[in-house]
Amino acid sequence: VTAFYDNDTSEVVTDYKVEGYTSTIGTKTITVTYGEKTDTFEVVVVEKTLLSIEVTKLPEKTEYLEAKDALDLAGGEITLHYDNGTAPVIALSEAVVAGFDNLTVGDNLLTVTYGGKTCTFTVQIKAKTLTSIKVTAKPNKLQYIEGNAFDETGMVVTAYYDNDTSEVVTDYKVEGFESTPGTKTVTVIYGEKTDSFEVEIAVKSLVSIKVTTKPTKLQYIEGNEFDPTGMVVTAFYDNDTSEVVTDYKV
Repeated sequence: VTAFYDNDTSEVVTDYKVEGYTSTIGTKTITVTYGEKTDTFEVVVVEKTLLSIEVTKLPEKTEYLEAKDALDLAGGEITLHYDNGTAPVIALSEAVVAGFDNLTVGDNLLTVTYGGKTCTFTVQIKAKTLTSIKVTAKPNKLQYIEGNAFDETGMVVTAYYDNDTSEVVTDYKVEGFESTPGTKTVTVIYGEKTDSFEVEIAVKSLVSIKVTTKPTKLQYIEGNEFDPTGMVVTAFYDNDTSEVVTDYKV
């Protein structure tokens, strides 16, 4: 700023005052005052440009449980880098965050978008854990006869997980069933969890016998003894089984 005097001299001055400038967008008239004299000029303030964004503080929650937890951005922050040298910090929740998938176990890469710029951060999806199983429907058949095989028809086994979900499972194992008379505890195993129920095994009963093969000798002479050679006697039981017996009487 140069000051001009009535003695035809001038000098550069520095103790002037400047008014009229604001950093809002638009054309500004700058007034320079020295003594009681002023001069003006114009400047143009243009909109600042966002150069990049980055997640500078992760959310408080970065681990999620499979198929349960919803995305929680609380505590997360992003820094905005502008071409005017400023770098304000805003809450992560003010940006658009996409890509959250709590159904896929492992690292989950999320994309953050703000002002046309993007960056990423990762959260972890932990696999659900089996907490228990339950025989939610017992088999239709709980009364057996000695020799019967176990029949799981009608049985429903439900698995319960720590993400508050459950599912009916079919690839369980069954142990403890023995087809001998008495009360049997049947144990159902899935994963490392078990549940059990009881069945009753009754003693089989003889329903009938049949000479399924007649003796070789069917023609006798008076005075001969009976010859059972070749004769087969089969016993039939109420458990739908049969067996050839030899301790019959004739």
